[in-house]
Amino acid sequence: MLRPIAFLAGCTVLVAAQNPLTAAKDSNGPGAPLGWEGIVTVDGISYEYLGTGSTTLPNLSNLQSAKPLAVTYDSQYSNFTFAAGPVVITASFLSSVLPHDLCRTSIPLSYLTTSVKSSDNSTHDVQFYSDVNAAWATSENNVTVQWDLHEGPNKINGSGNAPGDSSSIYSWSVTVPVAHVESLMVRVTGARNFTFQSGFSGDLRYQYAMQHSLQAVVDADYRPSATREPVFAYAHDFGRVSSASVRYTIGSVQQPIARFLTGQGVVPLQPWWTQCYGDIYRMIDFHFNDFNETQTLASQFEHRLRVDIDTYYGANMAMVYSNATTRTQPPNPNSIQGSNGTDQYGNQYIFDPDNGYGFLDPQNFSGIAIPDVAEVEAYYSIVALSARQVMGAYTLAIPPSGEKSNTSSNATDPLMFQKEISSNGNTNTVDVMYPAMPFFLYANPNLLRYNLEPLIQNQEGGFYPNDYSMHDLGSHYPNATGHVEGNDEYMPVEESGNMILMSYAYYTFTNDAAYLRSHYPLLRQFASYLNLYSLTPGYQLSTDDFAGRLANQTNLAIKGIVGIAAMSQIAQVCEDPESAANYSATAASFYQQWEELAMDPSGTHTLLAYQWRSSYSLLYNTYPALLLNLSVIPSSLYQKQSSFYPSVSQVFGVPLDNRHAYTKSDESMWTAATCEPETRRLIVNGLGYWLNATTTDGPFSDLFDTTGQGYYGGRPEVVEFRGRPVVGGHFSLLALERAREMRGEVTTGRQGSSIGRGRGGPSSLSDEDDKATKDQIVQQTDQDASVSRLSAVELGYLIDPFAKRFVSGPSQRRFPIINRGTYVRTKVIDNLVHRFLSSPSTSYKKQVISLGAGSDTRFFRLRSQSPPYPLFLYHELDFPTNTAQKITTITSSLDLLNLISDCKPTISDNGSGLASSLYHIHPVDLRTLSAASAPPASFRNIDTTLPTLIISECCLIYLTPTLADSAATYFTQTLFPPTTPLGLILYEPINPHSAFGKVMVRNLATRGIVLQTLHKYDSLEAQRVRLSGYGFSGGQVAKTVDEVWESGVGAGEKERVGGLELVDEVEEWRLLAGHYCVAWGWRDGESDGGFWGEWREAG
Repeated sequence: MLRPIAFLAGCTVLVAAQNPLTAAKDSNGPGAPLGWEGIVTVDGISYEYLGTGSTTLPNLSNLQSAKPLAVTYDSQYSNFTFAAGPVVITASFLSSVLPHDLCRTSIPLSYLTTSVKSSDNSTHDVQFYSDVNAAWATSENNVTVQWDLHEGPNKINGSGNAPGDSSSIYSWSVTVPVAHVESLMVRVTGARNFTFQSGFSGDLRYQYAMQHSLQAVVDADYRPSATREPVFAYAHDFGRVSSASVRYTIGSVQQPIARFLTGQGVVPLQPWWTQCYGDIYRMIDFHFNDFNETQTLASQFEHRLRVDIDTYYGANMAMVYSNATTRTQPPNPNSIQGSNGTDQYGNQYIFDPDNGYGFLDPQNFSGIAIPDVAEVEAYYSIVALSARQVMGAYTLAIPPSGEKSNTSSNATDPLMFQKEISSNGNTNTVDVMYPAMPFFLYANPNLLRYNLEPLIQNQEGGFYPNDYSMHDLGSHYPNATGHVEGNDEYMPVEESGNMILMSYAYYTFTNDAAYLRSHYPLLRQFASYLNLYSLTPGYQLSTDDFAGRLANQTNLAIKGIVGIAAMSQIAQVCEDPESAANYSATAASFYQQWEELAMDPSGTHTLLAYQWRSSYSLLYNTYPALLLNLSVIPSSLYQKQSSFYPSVSQVFGVPLDNRHAYTKSDESMWTAATCEPETRRLIVNGLGYWLNATTTDGPFSDLFDTTGQGYYGGRPEVVEFRGRPVVGGHFSLLALERAREMRGEVTTGRQGSSIGRGRGGPSSLSDEDDKATKDQIVQQTDQDASVSRLSAVELGYLIDPFAKRFVSGPSQRRFPIINRGTYVRTKVIDNLVHRFLSSPSTSYKKQVISLGAGSDTRFFRLRSQSPPYPLFLYHELDFPTNTAQKITTITSSLDLLNLISDCKPTISDNGSGLASSLYHIHPVDLRTLSAASAPPASFRNIDTTLPTLIISECCLIYLTPTLADSAATYFTQTLFPPTTPLGLILYEPINPHSAFGKVMVRNLATRGIVLQTLHKYDSLEAQRVRLSGYGFSGGQVAKTVDEVWESGVGAGEKERVGGLELVDEVEEWRLLAGHYCVAWGWRDGESDGGFWGEWREAG
C-alpha cells in the first residue's frame, strides 16, 4: 500500500500498487487499472515484471513476461521474485509503517527497489525500464493533465536535456488543476547511461523494447489520460554486470490535503510534512535519501510486531490434549483433500470439500481449526498484511491556526483524516474508525486522538444539530465539512457508543484524564442518548448497514450498554461520582433485561435480533468490555458464545449472522479475542486459510464468503469492500494483550485464553482452582532450582553440604552451561551478602530477608561458616505449602536442626511458620502485601530499625508487574521507615525480545510458566530504573551473568571451574548468560553509607 491521498474537486484516487504480478490498481472504489510498467532487459531480451503494457504492443520475439517465482511480505515490505533468463529479478516494495514518527508517516511516497542478480555466475548486459501513466493523477479520463521533469527542484523540459550530476534526483511531476502532483522519482547512481522520456505509451514501450533506451524528450502535448495514453518513463543502462539495482519512489502529493469547516469558514489544510521538510522538492529529496534510515525504523516495527505476537501466543496457547507431534512439514492448506484425519494436536477430524462446513469434529460435527496450520503463523500473516492497509487510509494535516477543541492536545498535534475507502468515500466515518481502533491502541494511541479531534471540534463547535454523534465528518473525502443540516447517515446508537468507547479506550491506554475532562459534556450528551435508546434501538442501522435494517439488533444494543458502562468509568475520572453510579446502575439493569431478550430459548447463544428464534450473529461488540476491563458482561456469556460459534462455523470462518454466508474479517477478529483458545484458533486459522486458499487481484477485503470459493467482497452485485482501514481490527489480540500488560495481568496455561482474566472474563476453572494451579506451577520451580544446585555441588562447582537435604529422589546431572549458570548466580549473590554482612564490620547487627526462599540453603551455609557471622537475623518468606515442607525437612535433618537448636526455635501450630532468635520462616503470599493491608503477625519478628538486605532470586518475576512493585515498595515504603538502610538484590531473566529470549519465553510457557514482569523490566537499564523507582537512591547496579563471569570471576577460579566440565557450547553459554542478570540497589537511610561501601566497589 502506497501512501494515502485523495483529491479535491472530485478527484478521489488512492494510490496503491496492489498486484505487481499483473498491474497497479486503484484500491479506491472499483479498483480501476493504473499504469505502472516495469521491464528488465538481459542480453537483449526484455522481461516484463510489472504491469501489462506489453499486451498493447505487437508480438515481439525479444519481449516476454518474467516468470514469477515467489512472493513474500511482512508489515513493511512486499517482495516479488521472477526468473528472467539467466538472472533473477526482485521487486521490493517498501511502504513503511512508523506509527510514532509523524513526519515520516505523513510523507505520501513509497519505495520500489528493483534488482537483478545473475543465476549462472556470469555477467550480462542489463537495462532497466519503468513508466507510470497519467491515471495516477486523476480518475477522470477527460481532464487535461500537465507534466514536467525535474532534476532536483529545477525543470528540465527542453527536449534533448542530458542528465546532470549522477547524485541528482529526477522526478516526473504529473499535475491536474486541483493542486495535485503525482511523481515517479529515481536517481542515476550506478548506471552507465540514463535516459528519460514522456509520450504515448505504445511508442515509448516499443522504442525501449527495440533500442533499450529512451530519447531524453519531454512530450509538450498536454492531454487527458485517455487520449493517446501519456506515460512518463526512465531507462538505466548498467552494461555488463552480475548484479544491479534501481530504486524508484512513487506517490501522490496534494496541497491542500483537506478542507475543514471551522469558525472562520471552510479552510484548506496543509499536509503535515510541510512543517517537517518544507516544499515538495525538499520532501522528495529527504525521502529518497532516507531509505536506509526508513528501512531500519521499519525493521524495528516489524521486529516488535513479531516479538509481541510470539509473546502473546507464548502465554495464550490453545489447550493441547494429546502428545501427538506436529508433522515436520505441514502441508499447504490448498492440498488438503476430502478425508478423515488427525490434526497436529491429536484431534480427529472429517473434511468433505463438497460442503462448506470445513473441518469437523466427528463426535459432534462442530467446527475445528484448520489442521496442520500454526495459529501464531496464521495470525502473523493476517496482521502483517493489514498494517500498511490501515495506515494507507489516513493523512495528517496541520491544524488551522486558532482552531482547537477544548482538549488536552496541544497546538503542535496534527489532525488526522481517514477515508472510508471503497464503501462510500466518507471522511472520518465513526464506524470505520471504531473497528480500526485496536491497531492504534497497539501501535500508538495518540493517533486515535488525532483522528477523533476533527469530529470533536466540529460537534463542540456547534456545527452539528443533533444530540447524538454524527456518522462522519463529510460525505466526500477530503471535504471535512461536516453535516450542518444533520442529515448524515442515521446510526445514532452505533456512533454514540463508538465515540464514548474510543474516548475511554484512548484514556485507558494513555492515562490522559485531561482529555476526558475536556470533552465530558459532549460525551455526557452521547450517553444521554444511549440511556434512552440503547436497550431497544428499534430499526436503527448498525455498522453492518450493508446487511440491511433489522429491528432491535442484539449486537447493536449491547454496544450501547457497554458504552454506558464505559461512561460510568469516564464519570469517575471526571470526578462526578453521582453520575458514575447512575451510569453503572443503568448499564447493569439494561444488561439483565438485554439477556432476557437476546438469549436463544435453548440458552446456548444470543440471537441476531430480539426474540428471532434460531438466529445468531457474531457478538463482537462485547470485545470492548474485555479490552477496557468493564465488568458489565458476565463470564458466562463469553463462555456460551465461545462454545456456540464452532457449531455454525464454515470452512473460512464463522458467518456474520444467519442471513448470509459472508463474514467480516475485522468483526471476526474482535470476536476471536473474546473466545476460549480453541474457538479463537478456529476463527484465526479460518481467516488465515482464506488468505492462502483463495485468489484475488485486489487488496485485503474485510467482507468475503465463508463457503465455496470464499468469494472476494461478498456479493459483488450488492457491495464490495476493498482496501479498507477496518482491518486495524485484526490487531484485537495484540491490543487486548497490551491492555492487560498495562493492568499487570498475565495468563498461563488454559487461562492463556483471550478471556479469563480481569473482570468479566470467563474461565474453564474457578478463580480459586485457577489460582491454586498457577501457584503450584510456580512452587514447582523451586524443586527445579534445588536439583540444579545439587548438580553443581556434586560436580564441584559449589560447596553446599545441605543441598542434598532439599532434593527428593536421585540427583540429576544438568548440562554444563546450566551448572555454570548456577555457579555464577550463587557466587555473585553470596559475594554481595558477604559484603553487606561485613561492612563496615561484622560487629554491626544486620538483617536479611529472602523473598520466595523455598529450599534455599543460604542461611545454613552462613551459619556454618567458620567463623560464623555473629550478629544477623535471617528471614525467609514463601507460600505456606513451601514453608511447611521446608520446616519438615529441617526438623527431620539433624545437621540442619543443630544449626538452629541454640536459637530456641518454635513452630506454628499448622507447621508452616518458624520463629527463633536468629532464623524465621514466614508463611506469606507476597501478593497480599500492600500499604493498605495489615502486616502478617509473624512480621513482628522483623526489626525495622536494622540495616536490612532483601533478596529476590527469580521470585518477583512470577508476580504481575503491579503486584511485584507493590510487594517491593511494601518493604521500602511501608514496613521500613526511610531512616533504615536498605538494599535489594534481584536475580531475573532479561532480553525477552531477542531470538533466544523468544524461545526461552515460549519454552517456559509450554510448562505453564509465565515470567510476568519480564517485558516491563526487560533490560539492564530497566532494572536500574526499577531499583531507583523503589527508592534505592544510594546506587543501582545491573550486570548480566555473562558480564559477571567475564569480569567478576578471577582467572584462577575460571580455570578451576573450566576444568570441571567441558563447555563446548561457548556461544550457547554466552547467549544463556546474556539473558539473565543480577541487579542490586541500596539506600543509606540515616547511616553514613558505610553499610554499602563494598557494594559500590562491586559495581
